[in-house]
Amino acid sequence: MVSTVTFAELRAGFSAEQVRTVWKPLSAHLLSSPDFRVEPVDADVAEAAGELRQSGRLALPDALIVATGRLRGAQCLVTQDLELRKVKLGLSIKGPTELLRSVSDR
Repeated sequence: MVSTVTFAELRAGFSAEQVRTVWKPLSAHLLSSPDFRVEPVDADVAEAAGELRQSGRLALPDALIVATGRLRGAQCLVTQDLELRKVKLGLSIKGPTELLRSVSDR
């Protein structure tokens, strides 16, 4: 599961050259693979994110991502954000390397 906020954050991180060579293939894969679902922010996600944001623990984009994961049944949250990894979110949090290790151990 990929939040639309994560999708936007991923896209924002690519240079103009990388959009053509990396982002386009990556986004096509995320949108077409049976292993991923791009989940929109709806009213339920927005309300849950607002509650997380109100608590003062998360910036709004992070709150939207966490709320999407919680409400859509994500098994874990994958992030490189060291600050986000320090917050108790009610989701298992892994870095990309940890996720790859757990997948390859199967």
